[in-house]
Amino acid sequence: MQNNNNFIPSIKRSELFAGISEEDIQQMLVCFNAKKKKYEEGQIIFSGGEKINQMGIVLSGRVYMESNDITGNKSIIRELVVGDILGDLYALSRDGRLIFDAVAHEDAELLFIDVDKVMTPCAKACTRHLTTMKNLLTELAGKACTLDRKLSHMSMRTTREKLMSYLTEEAKQQKSNKVTIQFNRQELADYLCVDRSAMSKELHRMKRDGLIDFSGNTFFIT
Repeated sequence: MQNNNNFIPSIKRSELFAGISEEDIQQMLVCFNAKKKKYEEGQIIFSGGEKINQMGIVLSGRVYMESNDITGNKSIIRELVVGDILGDLYALSRDGRLIFDAVAHEDAELLFIDVDKVMTPCAKACTRHLTTMKNLLTELAGKACTLDRKLSHMSMRTTREKLMSYLTEEAKQQKSNKVTIQFNRQELADYLCVDRSAMSKELHRMKRDGLIDFSGNTFFIT
């Protein structure tokens, strides 16, 4: 693959290439048949039900994994930013079919890699290739933990409990009672699978009750 230098810093933020030098990454991208592709905001990258054999590394922009039901209700499953990997879990599965849509939340560029080439060691079983395989397993484990956290929020019965569960987890991750989230109000409602209007009213009730304060996307847990 030619002219990789301009996006190598983004690739190095990916768990897949942790501990691997830039020179080795350059060579491995050729072995992995890596290809770049740009997407405009709102453009579908992968559709639910689509069978895939590639995973993508986000080089710029943001990507949402979304679930849309027959009535048009949307739920945000996961947000992916620069360095995050898209589609690896499904590309590695026996069926290989996505459950969710992958959509560019803003203009984005992704680098696609053939999963079979990553998971098939070269004849020399070089250390760098074995490292990428180990890194991929670590990244998949991290996604499982992220899904567990989302499920813990979703398991709460009320909108208030879901909000407190989510904000408390963010406070732990950011190590502060003042947290800034990436979601706007609609996106947060979609993520928690609640009605936006009902959620907004609940946020104001929580503020009135002294549980939280907020300004825009910044929340204070009191």
